[in-house]
Amino acid sequence: MIRYHPFFERQLGKLPRGLQRRILARIVEYHETGRGDVRKILGDLEALRVGSYRIYLGWVGNELRVVSVFHRRVVYSKHLLKAALRRLRRE
Repeated sequence: MIRYHPFFERQLGKLPRGLQRRILARIVEYHETGRGDVRKILGDLEALRVGSYRIYLGWVGNELRVVSVFHRRVVYSKHLLKAALRRLRRE
């Protein structure tokens, strides 16, 4: 099961439609196959790379939780990473 955090949904809605479809397709592919350009970031938090964007997600049991999406130039701020990790654990 994939669960999208409301924060992620708001961020995704601000992106162009084609990019939205690409991001959602990559998330589903990662969920189903485990394949994708993913790396561990902080604790249970992982970053899935889709072009210039990073999608923050993590596994909680059998559930994939998608918590945020950021452009790569702003994504590595420590406070953004910690906020994403809190969203992952909170739900």
